[in-house]
This record gives sequence, structure tokens and C-alpha cells, in this order.
Amino acid sequence: MATGDWHWKEKDLIKWVERRASQLIGTGTLLIDRPNLHVESTGVKIEGEAFLSNRKGKAFVTYNLQIEISWDARLMLNQTVIGQAAGRVLMKEISYERTDQDWEIEVQCEFEYRKNPINPTANDREIFDFEQQIKDAIKAPEGVQTVISAISSLENELKKLDQEDHGTIFSFANGKDDTPAPDGDAPLRAVRASVKAVTEENGTTGIEQVDAKIVQKTGAYVRDLQKQQLGANFKCILAGENDDDASWRCAWCSIRDEDMDDLISKLQDLSTEQQENLTSLDLSYNMLTDASVQPLAVALFNGTAPALKSLALDGNEGIGIVGKNVLNGLKLMRKNLVVTCEKESPILKRAQEVKEK
Repeated sequence: MATGDWHWKEKDLIKWVERRASQLIGTGTLLIDRPNLHVESTGVKIEGEAFLSNRKGKAFVTYNLQIEISWDARLMLNQTVIGQAAGRVLMKEISYERTDQDWEIEVQCEFEYRKNPINPTANDREIFDFEQQIKDAIKAPEGVQTVISAISSLENELKKLDQEDHGTIFSFANGKDDTPAPDGDAPLRAVRASVKAVTEENGTTGIEQVDAKIVQKTGAYVRDLQKQQLGANFKCILAGENDDDASWRCAWCSIRDEDMDDLISKLQDLSTEQQENLTSLDLSYNMLTDASVQPLAVALFNGTAPALKSLALDGNEGIGIVGKNVLNGLKLMRKNLVVTCEKESPILKRAQEVKEK
């Protein structure tokens, strides 16, 4: 390449590295496959350089790489997905100059590194508990075993490309890529056998310990996840940060029966002035059922929010005949209170009728 073919020849290996990495740890490769935690690779990205060079008849390989394995994870309970996250495993400074394979490995969720170019602070938030559990599971020795084994195989194969007894995979005469088609499943089978051996020897694995914690904390975890999904308006009301004291707009806030106690407590904790100011409570299109109607009706019957004139519970499909009967009784006791609990909000229905005309 520099002063003549015999003195210097060079072949760019980066395409070979990308192809081989995809075979070893590409899309669909299982990183963790447990009854309640499934993590798989969604792709691999290579940055850096790799060359097979020949100087005066002597072949040698040089490379400096950064490898990023994207992953998708699903946390499950009784085969139902209760948490989902995406992210990456980042491996830096994979170099021919290193004599060890003690690489720096970083596990991140997507929001931690992928910023919105229009609004760079859009993803600024604290990590959720379920995301941290997934990261911890991937970072555990058994979690990264597949990744480490795959990249170790890749590096070892790179180092052997200059050895005649393993077959030179490139023909310098014609520049043709003579890479043999490798057995892409062989390293994965080896990894699974290794993990199985470790499990049998120790009786348990770090992942199983994570599983045990998940099982023990399932109830609290699911409840915490539900709270994270609550609408911003409802969160502001519970925190006492709502802007409108007269109207509490909590439609489409993912409110469940479990949240009703918090709402009732907030209503009862209002000062006399705040109680007299509140005239409208909109709980439409949430996830409420008959179970939450009764305690709310009892609280209102007993004088909570005495100035309330409108209570909307439309679009809560879980409120059936029992709940509606309770609300009918509430209307009899508080004649100045208008209660709606239709399958579809009357306001939306009228808007649709106007639009159709």
C-alpha cells in the first residue's frame, strides 16, 4: 500500500468485524431468559478500526474498537409484561495492545444516553426501580456472560487471522474476502453450557437472587409502577401543586381503585376555604371500578367537599350496576351535586354530534 505490495499490504477488517459480531451477539441473541425476566439483543454497533496488514511477508492484526450491544428487556408477572426497558451494553477500549480482557463494561437504559436534539432535557429523570432491577440483572456476572463470551470469541478470532496454521482468510493477490462461514451458534452453545455448569456447581446464580427479590417485592413493585404512570394533573393535586382550586381535572390520569384512598385523604385534608372553593371533580376515563365508588360516595355523603357541584366518572368501564346504584343514592343525598357516569362522556358525545353535523 505504501511502497509496494511486498513491503506493505493492508486489508480493512471492519466489515468482517461487524458481520462476525452480528453472528455472535446480534439481534435475537438471548442475554437473560428467565420466567420473569427476558432480555435479548436488538443489534450490535461497532466503532473504531481493524486492519490485517502484511509487511515484508509478515502478517499482523491491529484493532481498536468500541462495541455497543443494544438490548430490549421485559419484566413479567404470571406471563404478563409489567415493565419494559431498552438500553445498551457498552464495551470500550477493545484493543490489540491490551494483554487482558478486563474490559470496561457499562450498562445503560436508553433515556440515559439518547437525548432529544430539540429538547435535550426531555429525558432528564430519575431511573425507575424496575429499570434499575433490569440493569442490575444484566450487569451481574451471569447477565453479561453471553456478551463477554461473544466478544472474547471475536477478539480471539481477530488475533488468529495472521496465523497461517488457522488459514489466512484474505487473499492479498486479489483482495477477495475468503472468510469461511462460521458456526454462529457454537459460541452461544458454549456460553449456555458454561452458565449451566456454574449453576450446577454453586446451586444458584446472581440472576436467581435477583428473581427472588423480584418475587418478594412484586406487590410493592407493581404498585410503584402504577404510581409512576399516573397523570401529571393527578400527581399535582396529591402534591398540593394544582393551579385551579375550583376544578380538579383528573381525566385520563390512569387512576385506579388503589389511588382512591389518596384522593379521599387529600379531599379531607383541604382547609375550610379550599373545601368551599372546590366545585368540580372530573375522574373520567380512568381505571376505576365499583370498588372505588363506594368509599368516594361515603366520603362525599359525610360532608367532604361540601361545595362540590359536579362529579364526572364517565368512561370508567369498571363501574357497573353496583357502582351506579351507589351513585344514584349519593345524588339523592346531595341534591345539588350533578353526577355523570356514562360509558361515554356527554361532553365528548355532544362534540362528536356537532362534528358530524
